[in-house]
Amino acid sequence: MSIAHIINPFSKPTTEAEARMKARASAIALFLSAALGAVGVILLQQNPELLQSQIEAQVAAQGAGAPEGMGDLVTSMAIGGGWFMVIVQVLLGLIQWWKPNIVIPIIMLILTAFGLLSALGQWAMNPEQARLAMELQPLWLMVANWIVMVLGVLLHLSSILGVNQLNSLRRQGKAD
Repeated sequence: MSIAHIINPFSKPTTEAEARMKARASAIALFLSAALGAVGVILLQQNPELLQSQIEAQVAAQGAGAPEGMGDLVTSMAIGGGWFMVIVQVLLGLIQWWKPNIVIPIIMLILTAFGLLSALGQWAMNPEQARLAMELQPLWLMVANWIVMVLGVLLHLSSILGVNQLNSLRRQGKAD
């Protein structure tokens, strides 16, 4: 089964092995997202002062007095939350790989599509926030995030259809 066949959510698998591979497409999307998330968190850990300075600048621009160490606190929470999300994505990916089900791809499709639409909306409606986001991460990472989100939507869709076909083949007794 080719990669294009796995990514294409509209190609119909004919055997249980093909259906199982398509059902695992969501796991592939989760692993890609986790790997990219880990890269982003590592880059943030190497250069936390970028986020800290942005937080302090935003608080100062609002004229509110921020407690001492607010930038450190938010940066630590961002790093911890980032690693938490990487671990959750890896665990969900392993579950989907070993026991393909329809729940994980549906939830991840909704979340990925929402993330993609939110990012597009941010760029369209608030270019200043988009500019700040570009200062926090390298352009290649931002482009990779967009690519992984689009691939994620396709892979989660493909997984949903693969799980349905896998269940259908098993019900019909045509399983390998």
